[in-house]
Amino acid sequence: MPIRRTAILLLFVFLASLLLLAACSKVTENVSPSPKPQPAKFAELYPGDMTRITKIHMMNGSNGERRAIEDPQLIREWTARVRDLVLTPDPDQGGRTGYLYALKCWERDEERLLFLPNEINRVWYLPNDDMFDAAKWLYAKGRTLGEEVPF
Repeated sequence: MPIRRTAILLLFVFLASLLLLAACSKVTENVSPSPKPQPAKFAELYPGDMTRITKIHMMNGSNGERRAIEDPQLIREWTARVRDLVLTPDPDQGGRTGYLYALKCWERDEERLLFLPNEINRVWYLPNDDMFDAAKWLYAKGRTLGEEVPF
């Protein structure tokens, strides 16, 4: 009997180990890795046609002040400044805290893109002085929004 008991115990240990290995192994079937973000022009990251932007809301990350830009000429000037800027993904895609400006682009009453000058569509980009300067320039031209207007 002791040999049979030992055999059953060994079989149990073997099956438990096999089950544990199977549970801990990584399933890679039919799972494709996310593509690594590539450098891109801002216009390529914008979800639509930038010429259709009708207003831009901005929030200052330092003080929470909100501004709106609805002047078509200012919007055209801003889009001309940023459309061909090449943004390079930051190798460190870890989380960040704080921001200088948040921008929200609208086409009529439809929100099209909410972004930071160095974060678009959940991808962090290396700082781009031209993008930050364009945001600062646009913010200075905007009219202050009241607290009743949600960002």
